Amino acid sequence: FLLTPRIKHEPTLISEDPGGRQKRIGFIEKCLEIACELESEAVSIWSGIKANTVADDRAWEWLCRGCTKICSSAAAKGITIAFEPEPGMFVESLSQFSRLSNDVNHPMFKLTFDAGHAFITEEDLPGAIESHKREIVNIHLEDMKKNRHRHLFFGEGEMEFGPIFQTLKNIGYSGQVNVELSRHCHNAVATASSALAFIREYL
Repeated sequence: FLLTPRIKHEPTLISEDPGGRQKRIGFIEKCLEIACELESEAVSIWSGIKANTVADDRAWEWLCRGCTKICSSAAAKGITIAFEPEPGMFVESLSQFSRLSNDVNHPMFKLTFDAGHAFITEEDLPGAIESHKREIVNIHLEDMKKNRHRHLFFGEGEMEFGPIFQTLKNIGYSGQVNVELSRHCHNAVATASSALAFIREYL
């Protein structure tokens, strides 16, 4: 609700209004400026939800064009764009990400791998990590149930974390692993402490 207080996530890179699409691009470019000041490794983005009034090919064109423009701005600052597929959005699976990455074709365009999202959309979670090991620059972690996109604290969902961390070890992943529990922000300190204790069991 940051850019449009009454409509979640809007506007996006595939909003029908060109002014809205530009507003999202401008917001991401501002994020890149902040990331540069913070010496961050990447800025994570997603496609957004496609309106029923927008054709798939038109949304794809807008998305590719927006991502390419953002990547040019990111390259000038030496920051990677980490695209995140998300269930329910226009780009929700890793196969769609691969197509998008091929079409954008920019060295700064990489992948945010959300393990909970992949748990819902992919058949083999460790296999998905292995398949995209050269593209992953950022990982989001939470628990999830197979048929519902809701970020849960570890142990409240159906995911197995041993194979996830073992695969990350096997591929030599050395980037960030970020716990994403926005629904727990009212109790952030206690949640962060408990999450860190859970993760340390696998490190």
